[in-house]
Formats: sequence, C-alpha cells, structure tokens
Amino acid sequence: MNIHSITPLTYIVDLYFGLPEGTVRYDKKKIPILMAKLQSTSDFVNMQMLNDNSWEISRKLSSPEIFRVRLLPDRISVVNEYTSLSKGLFMQTFVDIIKCCAEVLKLPIIIVRSYTLRVTAEAQGSIDSREFIGDRVCGLSPEKRDPFKRPIHLVGLRFLLPPYKAADGKEMPNEFNVKVESRVNDPKKMFIENAARFMDAPCAFLSPDKYKADFDSTDRFIVENVATFLTQFNID
Repeated sequence: MNIHSITPLTYIVDLYFGLPEGTVRYDKKKIPILMAKLQSTSDFVNMQMLNDNSWEISRKLSSPEIFRVRLLPDRISVVNEYTSLSKGLFMQTFVDIIKCCAEVLKLPIIIVRSYTLRVTAEAQGSIDSREFIGDRVCGLSPEKRDPFKRPIHLVGLRFLLPPYKAADGKEMPNEFNVKVESRVNDPKKMFIENAARFMDAPCAFLSPDKYKADFDSTDRFIVENVATFLTQFNID
C-alpha cells in the first residue's frame, strides 16, 4: 500500500442522545433561527423538513460533494461526502455547527459518539487493488479463486475491533469497524472505512475538545494501524 496516497473521501459524525426515539422534540419556531446562524457562519443555504420532527440543512456545493446536517429524533448527524475539505477544516466547520445548535436548541447529553471516515489509497504502484487485497493480503491464488468460475469485480476485508482493556489496565471503551475493499469504479485504488463508536461516559452536547479527540483517534487508526497492516504486503 502507498501510505502517501491516502485521500479523504467522506466524513460523518453522529451524536446520539440515548433517549427513546421521539423523546427529543425540536422547537419548530427555532429551526429558522438555527438556519440563519448556520447560513452566516458556515454557508448553509438549503433547509427542508423531512417529517414532523426531522430536519435537513445543507450547503450548496459543486457536484458530487454533499454537506448536510440532519436533526433527527435520536441524534444529530453531520455528513460531508466526496469532500473537498481537509480533516482540520471539516472539524472546524463541525464545531461551528455544534456551537450554533447548542446556542439555539435545548439538547440533551450525548450517550454515544459515532464517526465514519472513508478514504481512498493506491495499492502499490500500478497493481490492481483486487490483486493486492485478494492475492497478497488474503492469499487467494488463481487456483483458490477458481471455484467461482467467473470474474471477481470487488474483493474486501472487514475487521470489527471491540472495546477492550489495555495491558496497562486502561479501559478502551471505543470500537472500530474497519473495511478494506477494492474500489469498484477505480480498481487501481482501495476504499478504506473506519466506523468508530465511542461509548464512555456521557458528555454535554457542547464538547468540542472531546469530539476533536475522537475524530483524531478514528483518523489515526486508518493512517497508522490500518496502513501499517496493509504495507506488510508490499513487495519491493
């Protein structure tokens, strides 16, 4: 794997209230106020009501990039797909959004914090990522693949790493759900996703330092741990 080729694709943050669905009710009169604040601070221009208690606010961006905020009965979700932003700029925008929400809306504590980061990366040189993942990482030689009797369009791996207690006794109450796949529309590249959940003590809705630390941990696991795992299969 070419570590230097890692390129951000998608950022997703979901903050779960941990209350029965429908418990959190947004004040409809305050949604336009929130929209105005987001418009002035982060260039959000579109708003739509998804149902009686769900809203979506989005930026107008060049296709295919998407940046939206969803106010849902059980969580607040921020999504930036096909991103043009650096990780630092996304997190600064996210924090600005959270500050606006905290100022306008009365929101409960957060029970679970979820972060999904997706990136692309080159396998190694000009090698097809299906060959890199299938042959090198999984050891699937042409003979072992023969029972399929047909071409393979995508090859992938998935690892679920649960919460655990470290050797020093420190509790690690987060999980990482990692996917490594060949990319369908560009087989020269791999698609890597880390969907992380942090389930330690509940926190106040406005906890930007905690969110930044979580996000950095999720990203670091890709660029350090997952990348180091994959580079073991490089051939000089």
